[in-house]
Amino acid sequence: MSGTIEIQTKNQETMLFEIEDKGYIIFKLYMTIFILCFFLLLYAWNDFSLSNIMDDGRMGRLAVYISLPFFIYQLFFIIIYSFKKEKRKIKFYKSHILLGSLNYKIMINNIKNLYIIESNSSTGKVIGQNKFLILILAPLFLFSFFCSILTLYIITKKIKVDNFLFIMNNGDKLSSIAYNSLNETDRKKVKLYFEKYVNQNIDDLPRRLILIPNK
Repeated sequence: MSGTIEIQTKNQETMLFEIEDKGYIIFKLYMTIFILCFFLLLYAWNDFSLSNIMDDGRMGRLAVYISLPFFIYQLFFIIIYSFKKEKRKIKFYKSHILLGSLNYKIMINNIKNLYIIESNSSTGKVIGQNKFLILILAPLFLFSFFCSILTLYIITKKIKVDNFLFIMNNGDKLSSIAYNSLNETDRKKVKLYFEKYVNQNIDDLPRRLILIPNK
């Protein structure tokens, strides 16, 4: 494949090239923003008083004891990760794609369907989104959607991420490769790879704004 980097390791398949797993840090920031926005809403609902939250029963105390430490941990993780030279990688081989952040192999011959989800900040295994449940849980879903859009804009200065969704023959659904967050060189490599080894033109892939297909 033109323009790829080949690395030969003993007793292993040749790696064609690798790219940074942008989806990994996008998801980390999404979780951080989600927790922060949730806590700020709770804080405002309780007249901007931590003591009011704490006095609101066990759920209020859990919200403080869990959300604040989790937010601080995620924030420090993101800051430290941003200074690290070694980032999480996605590695491309002729027969499979290795998701470094999950240590999961996407076997090319086991891909059943491939989509682009334009506003999905998750990475890793995902579940289908039932329209009825989305309607019932509309406020929570809209809140999550807002946090997702905010995350994408902070990292990519865009509101769409073009995240690939792999639906495998065994029923697994995997979200990975935040395509339009990559630099131009990496996008060209990924596009050529999918054309040659997956027999898919990225420009022709079916797109979904929100809903994750079940098949």
